[in-house]
Amino acid sequence: MKCSASIPVCGRPTVVPAGPSFQGQAADLARRLDLPLAHTPPANAALVLLVDAQGPGLLIPGSRMRPVRVAFFSRRIRRRGQATGREAIVRAVGAAKRRNLCILDATAGLGRDAFILACHGCTVHLAERNAILAAMLADGIARLKQTEEGQAIARRLHLMLGDALDLLARPAAGRPAYDCIYLDPLFPERSKSALVKKEMRIVRLLTSSGGDPAADSQLLAAALAAGSPRVVVKRPRLAPPLAGVRPDLQLAGRASRFDIYLRPS
Repeated sequence: MKCSASIPVCGRPTVVPAGPSFQGQAADLARRLDLPLAHTPPANAALVLLVDAQGPGLLIPGSRMRPVRVAFFSRRIRRRGQATGREAIVRAVGAAKRRNLCILDATAGLGRDAFILACHGCTVHLAERNAILAAMLADGIARLKQTEEGQAIARRLHLMLGDALDLLARPAAGRPAYDCIYLDPLFPERSKSALVKKEMRIVRLLTSSGGDPAADSQLLAAALAAGSPRVVVKRPRLAPPLAGVRPDLQLAGRASRFDIYLRPS
């Protein structure tokens, strides 16, 4: 999911501790992210960053939704991480047939795809330019390191706060030799579609964006020019290719698909 480098006013959540024991953690997080801090959700807040025993989580005040978190060991994500070779993203990046791939996840978001790839032995460099999402990712990776099961996975996840465009603009000698560059741009909002998933609703509020086609096109162009043998783009199943650039291969699922661009060695 693609996020803005700056945090617009309407995308600035209020940090709220779940109780007195989390006040210090909440105050530290608010200070680091330059966000407002309150003991309870303000009446006019569009978004809250709740701090509790499970780490920071984003929620819409007054809604019945659970907080959206970087929860690598949730039941659903663990099951996907254990589905060796069956996950479409694993096949799309080439990890079903090759081990120890080095992947750039250029739009890390909540990190779920990166976690699944790391479970399958990939080293994943996560680029996230939204400071709030990056802080949530850092917390999720730190929690992975607290368990014996998660330590090996965490060692394969390398988080970078910043725009992937800046990374890809570096000379090839100044960055890792990626076997694949993965892009998961924020899907465009469709007025006739069903209610978008809660994660997408939260991200749209956080970034004050329904996607930026021009920026996504620029990122695709940079990825294709970076010299990696494979670029993979996640798209809605029926959407046209990103920027109109026809892929070499497609791997389709029920709701989304992966467009695969193969580059000369």
